[in-house]
Amino acid sequence: MQISLKDIRTMSECPAYHQFLKHSHQKPQSTWLLMLENVIKKCYLHTSERKYRATWRKVVSYVDTAIFPHVDITNKKELENAKKKAENALVFLSSWYNTIYLKEDGEGFVNIKMKQRIHHSDIVDTAPVIHLSDQPNIIYISDIAINKVQMYNNIEIRGLAWLLWKQTGTDKIKVRQLTLRNKDEFSTVELQLDNKSLNRTDNTICQIIPLIETNYNFPSRTEQCKQCVFQRGCRT
Repeated sequence: MQISLKDIRTMSECPAYHQFLKHSHQKPQSTWLLMLENVIKKCYLHTSERKYRATWRKVVSYVDTAIFPHVDITNKKELENAKKKAENALVFLSSWYNTIYLKEDGEGFVNIKMKQRIHHSDIVDTAPVIHLSDQPNIIYISDIAINKVQMYNNIEIRGLAWLLWKQTGTDKIKVRQLTLRNKDEFSTVELQLDNKSLNRTDNTICQIIPLIETNYNFPSRTEQCKQCVFQRGCRT
């Protein structure tokens, strides 16, 4: 049985919510976030393959290639919208490029699939970017701003660090969320996890896995029930 970190997170939040999600339509990641993430991945691939960093001109070409081939340049409104979209993307990417990418040492690897056997299941997930320098760190993009406490309380985020910890055996893992706000504003939150934190994560995951394996189904009954999209069909 294969279990994703998202499965672990939803089961930890509410077993009933987890069961409803298994049979519902999953909302895909926004194309805007995917485009930005792909540009960042291309830059790290460029560094790994060429052994030097991508220039800013190269970043601009990645953005142009992602946006303009799908635009009818004879349509003035469509072209202006594409130019604005590219401009917003470059504002966000310039912050990442100047504050993170240019100042990093070491190599970055993209789309790293990781797997760990727990009980009778394989815990599997993919890290968008893993950067190796003085310590391994995971980089991902989100459009939801969170603080360090919220980041730590998210077992899906800690689970990525836990998987990398299991693969590398290192005593510290860093997770960095690059947050996109209002299409172009950039902020970053870093979470440092040591052996003690990662061992706690290990214990938490080991407790949740049997619930998923046995299809445990019972509502958690918290304040979040009021906002739950499955409230009507729930046994609460």
